[in-house]
Amino acid sequence: MTTQMKHNWEPPTTTLIKINVDAAISNGNNGGVEAVIRNGMGHILTAAIWPTTQPLEAHETEALAIYLGMKLAKECCFMEIVVESDCIEVVNALKHGRPNPTCFRAFVVDALSLICNFRLMAFTHVKQSGNKVAHELAKE
Repeated sequence: MTTQMKHNWEPPTTTLIKINVDAAISNGNNGGVEAVIRNGMGHILTAAIWPTTQPLEAHETEALAIYLGMKLAKECCFMEIVVESDCIEVVNALKHGRPNPTCFRAFVVDALSLICNFRLMAFTHVKQSGNKVAHELAKE
């Protein structure tokens, strides 16, 4: 399976909703994860930031961001979504639907359990340069 590398943010097709997620970890245990949900015209429909106070590794916070972004999309009743993250390892674990025994396994399993709530679901990888809005919010 090849993974398409995107360098810039691109809007989804007109029928899809795109969720960009990112995570930030500070020098302590504090950090945050966020999701930005946009339509095919690039308009922000909703966004959220969730603080993290537990000592999580980078991959764990990225997986948590994906799970919480999907949960937000479900709560907003969006049915056709694309989730974009700059963490290739987590994106690949979700694409394959078989989480490896890794530190972020629990968050991947939780995210996979939400897939049945959507008519169309896709995961894509984007370079951090294509995930600027999500990245800046996560640093807040």
